[in-house]
Order: sequence, then C-alpha cells, then structure tokens
Amino acid sequence: MHGEKTGKDLICYFEKAIASISPGQAGLSVLESFSYGVPFITSYDAITGGEIFNIRHGYNGFLIHNNIELENIMENLSRTRNSRIYHQNAYKFYQDNRKITDMGNSILNAINSVI
Repeated sequence: MHGEKTGKDLICYFEKAIASISPGQAGLSVLESFSYGVPFITSYDAITGGEIFNIRHGYNGFLIHNNIELENIMENLSRTRNSRIYHQNAYKFYQDNRKITDMGNSILNAINSVI
C-alpha cells in the first residue's frame, strides 16, 4: 500500500501491482488501472460516478463487503498462478470497451441522437 500516486509515478507501481485497491471510491482510477492491465478492488457501496459498473466481479476486479473479503482476495491473488488472468481480463476489457476513443464516440452518439 503506497497511498495516492499520480502521473509518471504510477507506471512503476502498475508494472508490479497485484491489484489496485480503493475501498471507498471507484472513480476514474478504475479505468486507469484497467489500462495498465491491473484488476481493481473496491467495495459494493463505493462512491462512484458510474465507473464501478466497469468492474465485473471475479473477471477484471472484485467488489467487496468488508476487509475480511479483501484479505481473502489479496491472499488468493498473491498465491495463485491463475491471478494473471485477471490482469489479462482487465486490459482486454479496457481495450475492447473503454479506450478514450470509445468514450468520445459514446458522447458523439448521444449528441447526435438528440439532434
């Protein structure tokens, strides 16, 4: 656990990260984490602007109820060789659905549908 990091400081952490953890908030860091191929862990009731809905529990991240669940998930991710699949799924989800061009096109489509 390293606290808040931004910009270039993030790269060295994402390269080695098992997961990004933000129990109380699921904002743009969800997609940023996915863009580096790192699964995201947050609580079911995290503060969010909708980014939490990108997390597919058990696929590209995890939604937790309490610290015991967080401990179990982290222990499992650190022990299993299969944890790499969560990294692959996070990156694939980002590449397939949430690149900046995808989000820009969604905004344009919404505007065009109103016009």
